[in-house]
Amino acid sequence: MTADLRPQLARPHVAPAGVDLSAAARAGHEFLAALGVPTDTLDGGDAGWQLAHAYATVLVTAPPAPTVQRWPNQDLMVLPAVSVWSLCPEHLLPISGRADVGYLPRGLVIPPPMLAEALRYLAAPPQPVSRLAGQLADWVQAAVRPAGCGVTVRLDHTCPSDTDPPGTQPNVTSTALRGLLRDDRSIRTEFLTLTSTSTTQDG
Repeated sequence: MTADLRPQLARPHVAPAGVDLSAAARAGHEFLAALGVPTDTLDGGDAGWQLAHAYATVLVTAPPAPTVQRWPNQDLMVLPAVSVWSLCPEHLLPISGRADVGYLPRGLVIPPPMLAEALRYLAAPPQPVSRLAGQLADWVQAAVRPAGCGVTVRLDHTCPSDTDPPGTQPNVTSTALRGLLRDDRSIRTEFLTLTSTSTTQDG
């Protein structure tokens, strides 16, 4: 079972609920000006507004409604390539990535859009990738009580480094395994093979 799980970005003129986008835009304008960065975009827009909206899109999410569906099949389900956005916990710069989720249902499944929103909600705060993988695995376990689940998260960091040129930092990958996906070698291997994971860290 596969699906396009990529959550859609909000439209540029729509302020996410609970966000004072105008105040954030003013602060973003002052921040950029203090750094000597032009505060007009190439198309004549306000760079402070664009900065504020970009961070609001990453950070402001709502938890998904707790909806599950009955599912008689107990085979391993893998939902690949869920897009995620977050902030680097060290530099507070936006980072993007993807997650692969697999679980062994016991009568219940999570609708793909709900799973995508849950991941976006859990990924938003600045946090280590291992914590994010573990949180989503625990969320899946709590939502549908599967026989086991696994989550692999890959984040693309492009933050400044004292030793590496910008943009050359390796991707950060973490895998969290629960239940039979942790304890049964054949099922674990099937999940990791389907998600092409070669380097993992348990979370």
